[in-house]
Amino acid sequence: MIVSSFIRERLYARLRQCPSASSVPQSLPVLFFGDLFTAHVATVGLNPSDREYLDRHGIELDGAARRFETLTSLRAADRSFVTDKQCDHAIQTMRMYYRPGKPIYTWFRSLDRVARAMGSNTKEEK
Repeated sequence: MIVSSFIRERLYARLRQCPSASSVPQSLPVLFFGDLFTAHVATVGLNPSDREYLDRHGIELDGAARRFETLTSLRAADRSFVTDKQCDHAIQTMRMYYRPGKPIYTWFRSLDRVARAMGSNTKEEK
């Protein structure tokens, strides 16, 4: 997928923005869930759950349980030092959110039923 340099730079800038006081430590902003560039359905929400980054004990998700990249997974010291390559990796992980086999936060199961009832095929097509 080719993305314009304007859009790419806007996404990079958002990933590099300083965290807010309520940000999960070591997290990057969730810019979107799923493939922003090929989506047919969009929803808008604020403040994704900390469970996108942490397990129920507050430990950062890792390995197969990881849903999004973090400063830890990217081996970056600070958001402001995230490289273009690391931004691309974080964006690719966001694009893959709904791919089969990926752990998805349970809140989206209800949303999937609503979208399907409205006639949308919300499953990734191969």
